[in-house]
Amino acid sequence: SRVLKRAQIKMRRSLLWCLLFWWPLFALGWMELRGPTDVPLSQLLLQRAVQTQVMYLDDFHDEMKAEWLATYQSPCADLSTLRLSNRETIPKFHGLDGMTEYHAAQYLPSLIRGEKVSYAVEYKVGTGMKAPNDLGSNPEVAARAKVMWGQDPGFASRRRNPYLATSERRIEYDEIIDPSRVAQLVMQTRQQLAKEWEVDLRRLPDIKDEEDYSYFTKNAPVHGGTFEDDVSSPLRAANLDLCDRLATRHAALSLLATLQRTDPKQCHQLRKALECRVTDQDFGAAPDYDDDLSNEVIASLRAATCNVVKIDALGGHHKRRGLAQRWLHDLPSRELAAKVARRRTQIAHRWADIIRLAVEKEHDALRRILLEKQVASMEGLI
Repeated sequence: SRVLKRAQIKMRRSLLWCLLFWWPLFALGWMELRGPTDVPLSQLLLQRAVQTQVMYLDDFHDEMKAEWLATYQSPCADLSTLRLSNRETIPKFHGLDGMTEYHAAQYLPSLIRGEKVSYAVEYKVGTGMKAPNDLGSNPEVAARAKVMWGQDPGFASRRRNPYLATSERRIEYDEIIDPSRVAQLVMQTRQQLAKEWEVDLRRLPDIKDEEDYSYFTKNAPVHGGTFEDDVSSPLRAANLDLCDRLATRHAALSLLATLQRTDPKQCHQLRKALECRVTDQDFGAAPDYDDDLSNEVIASLRAATCNVVKIDALGGHHKRRGLAQRWLHDLPSRELAAKVARRRTQIAHRWADIIRLAVEKEHDALRRILLEKQVASMEGLI
């Protein structure tokens, strides 16, 4: 049986090496790993893929893995979720620049190459006799829970259960997180978002108010989706709002360079409308530093970059949708707003043309890294 096992491992290794050799010829060749052509779009796509995956994990009550993913590589914003009920969560951060150019280039390769992480988990089970009095900082959730404590039949049944009413105990277990498996989940979500954005970015010129983000995405099936055909991701309308903000910002910055030479007055008006402010609100938790000095320096610099970020008028955290439309409406002249809107449309169409294929190509290269890791692990078994 030992000889048979060694033969099987050698056959698998040979097959994987064949895949590693031929895959690049049909996909990327030996091109450099990178995201979509426009780095800001790549950053936003990765940020929203991670936020969506964190929300999926929290919805299925895999809080440990969700918290680990939300803080992985010290993102520039809080990518965790806010729990509204037992079955519903929403992202805490709704803005741009949650991830940097460094994250866009290194986040997924680092995740794939990461080693497994083990955590000791402990939680309390059992139902006390007292009503809940401390449910965090959300007063609406606390009020709803107190009402359920008094009215919900399930709560009343648990209070009458003699095995739960007066006893509490703790359950302990080890949680093992495989970063490469998490990376595959993020890639799957990212691919789904890319297919949606390919369609939704073309609708930006048709958006007139904040209700249109939901209207244009609610009944807009994406055929051949990653999960199920004709099923949209849960944050699709919010993603379109952020894409609108990103394309509008990109258009305004592009127009600034032109106006600086042709119309100094409009250039000054547009620069003032974009006016940056320095903030640390909504941005990053302190990273866990390694013992190695070089890693600590790198982590410190990255955290400092995240914590002192210039947030322009379109980039910060805004819960209400339609910020880009309101910003265009508030520009000093209709002529200037029309110039920005035209450039925004061109940028959005260019992004729609490249996003899906760019993500597929990058994922091909990432799968090659995953295969290399699998080959290395098999060689360790021989």
